[in-house]
Amino acid sequence: SVLMEYEKLQSITLFKVLQELTSSGIRINAVAPRMTASDINNIDVNGNLFNPDVTGEKESTSSEKAEVISFLVSDLSKVFSEAIIPCDEGYYEDSM
Repeated sequence: SVLMEYEKLQSITLFKVLQELTSSGIRINAVAPRMTASDINNIDVNGNLFNPDVTGEKESTSSEKAEVISFLVSDLSKVFSEAIIPCDEGYYEDSM
């Protein structure tokens, strides 16, 4: 389909841009979040964050995800490049 070809072209273009940046010594990393406890998701960050469907049994907050981002932009993460860090609370969805 046209949409799939467009998405493929976008991916190839993004990959080429990332290759240029990383070959220039710029580290590119990303965070792949799942749900974040927030008012917009109707989850009270000061309330009960329990969720039995995630490994840690609680939804994460924006502050917790910000800690991961802080790590990625610090010198502590200089061994990471082109990494995508899942911030999904160990979420597992049974596809069967």
